[in-house]
Amino acid sequence: MKKLLTYGFALLSGILLFTSCTEKEEYPIEPKIEFENFKKINNDSTGIITLSFTDGDGDIGLSDSDTTDPYTGDYFYNFFLYVFEKNNGQYDSVETDIPFHGRIPKLKGVQEGESIKGEIDIEVDIYSMDVFIPADSVVFDIFIVDRALHHSNTVRSPLIILDSF
Repeated sequence: MKKLLTYGFALLSGILLFTSCTEKEEYPIEPKIEFENFKKINNDSTGIITLSFTDGDGDIGLSDSDTTDPYTGDYFYNFFLYVFEKNNGQYDSVETDIPFHGRIPKLKGVQEGESIKGEIDIEVDIYSMDVFIPADSVVFDIFIVDRALHHSNTVRSPLIILDSF
């Protein structure tokens, strides 16, 4: 199966904020995400989704070896992206044979149980979306799941014009 999404995760400078002498912030154990940005990168077929996140117990991400229960079936992925097209002012779900989900790798340098915050960049193959999605403009609904299977909130992107790619 052709991989529709490739992930180039870059944890930006804020991932381990508050690790110096400052008091550490505490966050709920459920991850919380916010949609920050979507931008085209060097070629016409790839975009980057930037999400900011917090997690109270630092258990975001899966290792390559995380392929047995509970990380099978619905939880093989930990990044979930659903596509909606705009029709007559309404957003309708776009059904495809292949999901646009992926796996966020385990974060390096993070102690489990440690509150963390930062940003994750997710590389998305827009060309593949354009092949499978007839719409010229879409929105994404996105959520993540941590290793304890806690679901984050769901965020919606602003309207994305695929024809501009």
